[in-house]
Amino acid sequence: MAQLYRSKIEKLDLKNTIINMVEKYNNCTTFMYQIKDSIFFGSTPEKIFEYSNKTLKTEAIAGSIPNNGESTEEIKSKSKKKIYEHYSSRRA
Repeated sequence: MAQLYRSKIEKLDLKNTIINMVEKYNNCTTFMYQIKDSIFFGSTPEKIFEYSNKTLKTEAIAGSIPNNGESTEEIKSKSKKKIYEHYSSRRA
């Protein structure tokens, strides 16, 4: 199983994948991190880090939600509504 997974990853055109993500998700931060043979990449509407005065500050990413072309404010509004509905239904 691991070999099959590895062979699919080796066929991945990472450069074009990242370029496509930047173009498709232009309101998001697209990132890639590689250490040895491991690669982590994605796009997120959330602020991932801030670098100033030689200090790197990060923010935890809690999860993923679909972006169907909505603005950041629309996504935040929908998220707040879902959180409210989730906790409201648990109290009932």
